[in-house]
Amino acid sequence: MLSAAICAGTVVTFGAPIGGVLFAMELTSTYFMVGTLLRCLLCSLAAVIVYFLMHSLPPIKPPDHTNFEDIGLNHELIFFVILGVLSAKVAILFNHILLKIIFLRVKLKNPFIMNRWKWCSTVILFISIIGFPINYLHLSEKNIGNMFFSNALDLGDVKNGKSTSFIEYVCK
Repeated sequence: MLSAAICAGTVVTFGAPIGGVLFAMELTSTYFMVGTLLRCLLCSLAAVIVYFLMHSLPPIKPPDHTNFEDIGLNHELIFFVILGVLSAKVAILFNHILLKIIFLRVKLKNPFIMNRWKWCSTVILFISIIGFPINYLHLSEKNIGNMFFSNALDLGDVKNGKSTSFIEYVCK
């Protein structure tokens, strides 16, 4: 039942019937039984049929899809590629430093570092001090999602209702 629900949700959300079956197999891989593969395929087929029926019948109005303009291939694409490479490098550096800190923690046998409560409290305090001045981190997930998926030119200040742009809000 769980595999069929995962499969149907993936098919309806992303429009990928085979991907839904594979994703259901991946998520339930610890106890996935081969007999559920056919059930997932049938559920995927049913989800596709119901989805297309809902979009073709006039009385049922599905939610509107986002309508963004096609940006095509322009010069901004190279900056996104550079941003992706830089983000990957920062993530690799973060993992490398974290691994060194873990090995150092085991090697030093410092009582302060070995106490998990003190260690977690120190890390939380450090992250809070770094993240608090950034206004963008004060928003909820729903507000961030609304800001990113809005096709309005002026996204506005979500917290206070002022009409400032998204870039001005993040850089405050």
